[in-house]
Amino acid sequence: MENRAPQENATAKRLRDRLDRAARDMNAMLLVLALGLAVLDATCFAAFEVRDAMRMAAPISADSSLAMPAAQAAGAPAPNKPAVGPR
Repeated sequence: MENRAPQENATAKRLRDRLDRAARDMNAMLLVLALGLAVLDATCFAAFEVRDAMRMAAPISADSSLAMPAAQAAGAPAPNKPAVGPR
């Protein structure tokens, strides 16, 4: 029976080194992904805070009379615009 232990150790060492290199590359990719998600989360949080602050500063009403001037809402005719161009 021959001794195959050194050969198996070399194969196991190569496999372990390849897995270690792959894990090192994966860790770098996961770090970049985590930083990107953190920036996205902070951006969304800031956008939602701004949106909520704007809602509190200027409430929006569903009343249609606010969309047009008071004179038009009361039924007054709109002023005529002068004709532009040659006559």
